Amino acid sequence: MAEQSQLNNLTINIIILCFTFQSLSSAAESHLTVDFYSKSCLKFLDIIRETITNKQISTPTTAAARGVKRANTAAALRLFFHDCFPNGCDASVLVSSTTFNTAERDSSINLFLPGDGFDVVIRAKTALELACPNTVSCSDIIAVAVRDLLVTVAVALKKACSNYKNDPTISVFNDVMTPNKFDNMYLQTNSII
Repeated sequence: MAEQSQLNNLTINIIILCFTFQSLSSAAESHLTVDFYSKSCLKFLDIIRETITNKQISTPTTAAARGVKRANTAAALRLFFHDCFPNGCDASVLVSSTTFNTAERDSSINLFLPGDGFDVVIRAKTALELACPNTVSCSDIIAVAVRDLLVTVAVALKKACSNYKNDPTISVFNDVMTPNKFDNMYLQTNSII
């Protein structure tokens, strides 16, 4: 009789556990789209672009490619990498340490992250909090800011290299061979799997 009661309790607990996992997995399912903030924060993309532009203008000491500050982009990209690759994109790299906890931002590997990356994101977060309080995720700010910075630099570099095919000093043959040499000599499938 006692065994039957324990078996029934175990069965009920397993059913409850399965139901809980099912509920959590469906609640955790993301419905994020490109226009996710189109209703809750109409100027989300505009604010980030404006923040990036202002940061690029206000940092005249960084290396420029036709007016585009690449150091800001590199700093933000490193910040994105250090945030997303260890535990997923959660903006935990932005959290400051307390007397009781040393934050990810202050770990030895992250101490060399350039301040420009943090600055771009903090400026964007401040501007977005003023326009749309408690609405925009810090991880979304990091991702979109890095994307926009990369696009800005890519467009500028494309313009700077627009005469590539007409330049007689550039060897197209070498460019064709580069991917094969890279694949065969340096990066192999088994080294990344």
